[in-house]
Amino acid sequence: ALEGYNNEVSGTGKFERYPAIATLMERDFNRTALADPSFEEFRNSNFNKLKAGVSAFKLFIAHYLDRCEPTLLLEELSVLRAASNKISGVITTNYDCFMEELFPGFKTYSGQSELLLSEIYEVGEIYKIHGSIDDPSSIVITSSDYESFNTKKAYLVAKILTVFVEYPIVFMGYSMNDKNILNILESLAECLGPEGLDKLRDRMIFVQHGSDVGITYTRQSFGS
Repeated sequence: ALEGYNNEVSGTGKFERYPAIATLMERDFNRTALADPSFEEFRNSNFNKLKAGVSAFKLFIAHYLDRCEPTLLLEELSVLRAASNKISGVITTNYDCFMEELFPGFKTYSGQSELLLSEIYEVGEIYKIHGSIDDPSSIVITSSDYESFNTKKAYLVAKILTVFVEYPIVFMGYSMNDKNILNILESLAECLGPEGLDKLRDRMIFVQHGSDVGITYTRQSFGS
């Protein structure tokens, strides 16, 4: 099935491919979930949300992720949990509630709309900028979701600009090749002059798995 979707989106760019595939999957899943007898229990348990227009595909994703629990890197996670009093906030593109479980005292903002309409304090907060399973309609996954996200991106950047400038930023699970990161950093670069960019470079640390030594810590630069 995945090969068929890949063939349908052939010609799309590297970073547009997965949202395009998700768009096709949502189309087919919704068609099946709303009519197939085997999904009757799913329809009944999500009746009000489906009636309100929430995508069955996103409801299923939220249900699936809600049942997932971490089984790897448990020792590292315990160290991170113990360091919560040294972490001012978390910005994530993940939909699950892992960060809320890791830092139970933090305030969570899900999706751009909630973040834009709220007063943020920069301390003890989690910004789930691609939505959350707590609100399946906020999940950013299809091509149209990303288009909407990028349209509002400037406002999001304005909200988190002070967080990036005032605190060291540790990127975990991302690289400078990640389009989500590049889009935000490029918008930040447009807002900051050369002096601001120099300051931001010194505050960015990327944590990545190394091929020989396990985990590596590197400082990255961007802009000119």
